[in-house]
Amino acid sequence: MAQEIPPIESLSPSENRRRMIAGELYYASTPELAEDRRQCRAASHDYNTHSLTGESPRRRLVAIWR
Repeated sequence: MAQEIPPIESLSPSENRRRMIAGELYYASTPELAEDRRQCRAASHDYNTHSLTGESPRRRLVAIWR
């Protein structure tokens, strides 16, 4: 049986996120998920370009992923 997804207008952002986490069909282009992806890209960039020299490198790396 094919899984169906309700119309985007009837799906709350939290329900859409729940569906994504559960591996169900969801709308990937919602503003909330697009912002999450943008934040993840920024954190990945910060992590990959961060120098481990200097003061408190571990604290800085933890702060990136908050």
